[in-house]
Amino acid sequence: METVRDTGALVVLDGQHGIGQVITDQAVALGILRAKVHGISAIGIRNSGHFGTAAYFTRRAAEAGCVALLCTNASPAMAPWGGREKSIGTNPWSIAAPAGRHKVVVMDLANTAVARARSTWRPSAARRSRKDGRPMPRATRPRIRGPRSRA
Repeated sequence: METVRDTGALVVLDGQHGIGQVITDQAVALGILRAKVHGISAIGIRNSGHFGTAAYFTRRAAEAGCVALLCTNASPAMAPWGGREKSIGTNPWSIAAPAGRHKVVVMDLANTAVARARSTWRPSAARRSRKDGRPMPRATRPRIRGPRSRA
């Protein structure tokens, strides 16, 4: 990992196409440290693999007394409304904060109806649903001709 820019509270890192979980772990540790010193921090990472579950990292920051927001882009996984071709990523994000006697509060989500691993764009998800005896939720199944018109 290489530091591209460092202004104290703001750091831009180049992951050099490394393992996302390792790079994000180091970036979160750096962000916590910089937030403790400067009162706020923002760490940007480029050229990194996917980091997995975002809440794992935001929870760590919240347990250290920081409010954390972690987000990323993702490769196309869903079609936009009215479309038939997948062109929008799930773009997962998470936010976590200290919550006093409740320890931390965490929210982790993606911008799709279902997680990518359960997406109907992936044949393994359809097989898994058939194996479990559960149909794929209708709202998550793409239509060959696009969505039904309500006109």
